Amino acid sequence: MSAHLFDVKEHKVAGCHIREYPGSTVDQEDVLYLHVKQYVPHEAQTPRSPTTNPARDAVTFIAAHAGGMPKEVYEPLWDEMLLRSKEHGFAIRGIWIADVSNHGMSGVLNEGKNSTDYSWMDHVRDLLLVVNEFRHEMPRPLVGIGHSFGGNQIVNLALIHPRLFTTLLLLDPVLQHRQPYMGFACTPPGVTNWALHKPDLFPSRSAAIATLSTQPPFTRLDPRVLTLYLAHALRPLPTPLYPSIPAALASLGLADTHYSPHDPPVTYTTTRTSELLTLNRQNFAAAKGRWNRTTHPDLDLLSNGWAGSPDRITHPDPDTPPPIFPMYRPEAGLTHARLPQLRPSAFFLLGRRTWLALDELRAGIASCGTGVGGSGGVGAGRVESVVLEGQGHFFPLEVVGECAGRCAGWVGREMERWRGEERAWVEGRKGVDHGRLEGEWFEVIRPPGSFGRGAKGGAKM
Repeated sequence: MSAHLFDVKEHKVAGCHIREYPGSTVDQEDVLYLHVKQYVPHEAQTPRSPTTNPARDAVTFIAAHAGGMPKEVYEPLWDEMLLRSKEHGFAIRGIWIADVSNHGMSGVLNEGKNSTDYSWMDHVRDLLLVVNEFRHEMPRPLVGIGHSFGGNQIVNLALIHPRLFTTLLLLDPVLQHRQPYMGFACTPPGVTNWALHKPDLFPSRSAAIATLSTQPPFTRLDPRVLTLYLAHALRPLPTPLYPSIPAALASLGLADTHYSPHDPPVTYTTTRTSELLTLNRQNFAAAKGRWNRTTHPDLDLLSNGWAGSPDRITHPDPDTPPPIFPMYRPEAGLTHARLPQLRPSAFFLLGRRTWLALDELRAGIASCGTGVGGSGGVGAGRVESVVLEGQGHFFPLEVVGECAGRCAGWVGREMERWRGEERAWVEGRKGVDHGRLEGEWFEVIRPPGSFGRGAKGGAKM
């Protein structure tokens, strides 16, 4: 889809050693890999301002996708961002995005290694390794952009490396204190119910396309996005989950004669299990009053009045109200609490009809960057938010042009500010001796022999 505007390169990068939860992999020493795509514009984009240097000022975007979505569905957004970059006075050096370790082509690379647990934080560390691996192709400025749980991951990447990003674009990010309204009590309707029970086997690709194209939420997708989803979200059999085509067809009530080698049965590239694991973690032992702190280290038991005996081996992190819910997701609340320390500026683009709690997102936006080490927040002009009327959680894949326009406008403004800061920094460094301390160092730090002499002109505490 983006080939007419970008050169698309593919990479395979090893993920971070030691995962957040021991149950994330079959063996704790397994090495997981990320499938990464790099989008490089065919031609250098020349900013409107003649005073800038495109080679130096071009922006590198680090992106993170939503749960259940292959990374390729964002290609129309990249196209629209590129087309708007000139208008807003910035150039794009490249856009990098990786499937999380159990999604898309990363999930295919890790078949036989992924197990039945997943932490959003693993992808945060994995992305940092991607940046380090390709640092020669990622000079500053870097901009983070994330959708849904990908927005949470981009924020956490900025928290563990505060100066990595110049600014962040957060598209309906999962950043709220309480658990999202997703059917955490396991009672329909809810995303969890849908993900676990949706059909994941189709007699042919054409049958899958015919079925999915007429079902929400796919009917609301931008046609370009839908085409990419159907191309990358489905894979032909056989697969490790469905090694036998005859057996798969039989499970659908079909005979072998239904099978055509030119249109074989298909299943999801991201397995039903992997998609569900990004939405929820199980906390089944909660009803029995047992936890294990190795797998669930984030249980917030005391503040919720739990008097039982938690096992910090398996369940170190649940923060569910109450912690006896059978499902939970710790990252949203943990990240919400750290938003005051977010250093890069941030633009929040939200959907009015999102299933996230807008009141809690607004509270997070109000606190964002206001703490020690933060950007200064809304009051300093470093944090802004826009709510798109009539749009839901997947608006980046539905109203692609509007989303790109809003994001490009923010990036253009922030790049102008960044260039001014860079010029001031370069000017201030002129004449600096990089190998020797001088000046105020010796004025402020008095020599040892001056102790007790009451020397005039010494530093006052």
